[in-house]
Amino acid sequence: MGRRPIAGEPVVVRPTDRLLGPPRGRPEDVLAFAEATGVLRLADVRDYVAEVYRLAPLAGLDPALVVAQSAHETGFWRSAAWRDHLNPAGLGVTGPGVPSPVWTGGADAARAQIVHLYLYAAGQVPAGHPLAPYVALDPRYDAAIAAGRAGAAPTLAALTGRWATDPAYAEGVARAGTTLFAGAAAGDFRRAAIRSRYQAVRTSSASPQLLDRAEDFVARKR
Repeated sequence: MGRRPIAGEPVVVRPTDRLLGPPRGRPEDVLAFAEATGVLRLADVRDYVAEVYRLAPLAGLDPALVVAQSAHETGFWRSAAWRDHLNPAGLGVTGPGVPSPVWTGGADAARAQIVHLYLYAAGQVPAGHPLAPYVALDPRYDAAIAAGRAGAAPTLAALTGRWATDPAYAEGVARAGTTLFAGAAAGDFRRAAIRSRYQAVRTSSASPQLLDRAEDFVARKR
């Protein structure tokens, strides 16, 4: 068991964080970041974040990790998968060219992601559980059980190679989450977004010249 968060303490997301844990962060901070950085389908982002912070704690999941994963997967809610399908975390997209399922609203998108994360973190959703009414929203629930994923990922790091094939998946989620909450804590959302984009460039195969220009740009924005 990890220690309980202290009120007002900045949220730092780490790959070693356990998915099941006390809630961290505040929905109003996530929404302030979203509104200041130009997310797509803002009304659905609002519904998504509100539902994450309502439902995830009922399931024992840390909502900070849920929104961190979604921020990473959707490029801070600007990706085509979010814009066109309200897919919060690559759900049901098992390879290149595989079409995304579609959710009708931000709240249902949150419920589907939380069900799938709970399955990975704790196992199958039992009857009478707060998540039981939402299992049908997860398009890969039965497939994940058949693949032996139930209860196989107690930590963020354990999602690597299971939820996604990217070997740096957990680090990417952690970086996105820390950027999200650091921007909220500082009240400087533009700077946080710039640094997030810079980190994405730094971890890419961009040319050294582009990396130098990005580094200079971020240094001037600090």
